[in-house]
Formats: sequence, structure tokens, C-alpha cells
Amino acid sequence: MDKNSPEYWYKKGIEVGNMGNHEGALECFNKAIEIEPTFIDAWFYKTLALRNLGRYEEAVECFKKVLALDKYHKLKNTNKMPIKKKNSK
Repeated sequence: MDKNSPEYWYKKGIEVGNMGNHEGALECFNKAIEIEPTFIDAWFYKTLALRNLGRYEEAVECFKKVLALDKYHKLKNTNKMPIKKKNSK
């Protein structure tokens, strides 16, 4: 896959994040977004990476971008924001 494609960085971000490297995943998602600013899946997973890093305020702002880009309600079945702090009610 071409390293200049947003899909490359998106998939790499998921792979790196699944290994527990959330900072590395965040870098990958940022590269994907830099190439394709409206890549909603990269924005969504960037939100998750920020949350996993404990950067909740940034995650909320990032998720607002996801919602703004979600014109066709791709995430309509998402029943809660993925920002909730771990172990909070």
C-alpha cells in the first residue's frame, strides 16, 4: 500500500494502537488526516487514541469534528460518545 495514501496511515494507526502504542497511533491518524482532512474514520480513531492517552478535552474536540463530518450519519448507531473517562459512571 502506498505510504502517501490516508488508508495506509489509518490502517497503520489501528495496528499500532492495538499494540498499545496510543501515541504512535495518534501520529498515524494525524498523517492520514493531513493527507485527507475529511477522512472520518481517521478522525474517529484519533478520538479514541486521545481518550486512551487521557487527553479528554482534546478527544471531545476531535469527536465534535467527527460529528461535523458525519453528514450521512455513518455513526448513527453509536449510542454514546467514546470520550467517557475509563472507570467513570
